Amino acid sequence: MRLIYSLIICLTAYFFQSLPVTAQSYGLPKTGQKAVFHPAGINDLGDDGSTMTGYPLTGRRELTLHDNHDGTITDDSSGLMWQKKDSFSEEAGGIIGKVTWEAAFDYVKGMNEQNYGNHNDWRVPNLKELLSITNMGIWLPAVYSIFDDMQKAEYWTSTSLNNPYASHQPYYIYFSEGFIQYKSPTSTAYVKAVRSEYTTGGLFGFPKTGQEKSWHQGGGYDRGDDGIQRAGYPATADDFSDNGNETILQNATGLVWQQKDSRTQTFGNQTGCLSWEDSFAYVAEMNNQRFAGETDWRLPNYFELTALEDWKQFFPNIDEFFKDYTFTGPYWSSTSRYGIP
Repeated sequence: MRLIYSLIICLTAYFFQSLPVTAQSYGLPKTGQKAVFHPAGINDLGDDGSTMTGYPLTGRRELTLHDNHDGTITDDSSGLMWQKKDSFSEEAGGIIGKVTWEAAFDYVKGMNEQNYGNHNDWRVPNLKELLSITNMGIWLPAVYSIFDDMQKAEYWTSTSLNNPYASHQPYYIYFSEGFIQYKSPTSTAYVKAVRSEYTTGGLFGFPKTGQEKSWHQGGGYDRGDDGIQRAGYPATADDFSDNGNETILQNATGLVWQQKDSRTQTFGNQTGCLSWEDSFAYVAEMNNQRFAGETDWRLPNYFELTALEDWKQFFPNIDEFFKDYTFTGPYWSSTSRYGIP
């Protein structure tokens, strides 16, 4: 049985990728998936293994990760700099190993105090940032080999579930396969620090999570959580723009999304909650009909679909630009778990 990654906000949102500036060299990275489970066909661009969309625009994703030989890794695909190792084996601020969510900020504070890698603006990565180093082409752990210290285990993010009716629950990523989940902040997980290496102050680049509420404000060498940092793009202006033709532009990524989805918009007699294979047939008919004047619509990959999520929203966590935003069912991505026939 084929196992497919899906997200908890979803049924079928579709888009094509539009790169707004030719000089743009970083943004949303490729997922790393190379195996093809659904090849391209007539009006059908295929699955993630077929399209391999994202940065770098040409070449392999792993070639954009550079070892700076000072304990740091620069990712040219996202514009982020990473701690090469992590709390599994590297001590900071007297802390090592799996730690609580609050202790994760103390760990990174210790890195800043010692000017780790000649930088003092390290922070706990937000959910979208940490997900970006997941490699969907491998598993156990699902991460690029340059991060040779990472475990097939949980790693904290600085992003929290924005549920006003429940206790505080921060997100983590389980790097056995790249699963996203949340749990009590008194639980433990490893920490891998990040900082923004490339900044232009403009619209385009690696997208924000959207989170605005803070559970850990920090101060001094402690840079605080996602609600304080709000790292990513757009640095100014709105996250989304309505194109006036039933499509929505995501300003940071340059991706254009179908404003509705298969719940209320029918293509090729496909409607409602679809199977994975029927989802491709749905998109193929969008292309056949030249929906919004375009013929390169496709099923979004795992990173792209996650990039659409907005963590200042709750139930569902998606911007109100999307006409079906009241729907909270699952949506397909085009990414499959590696190695499952």
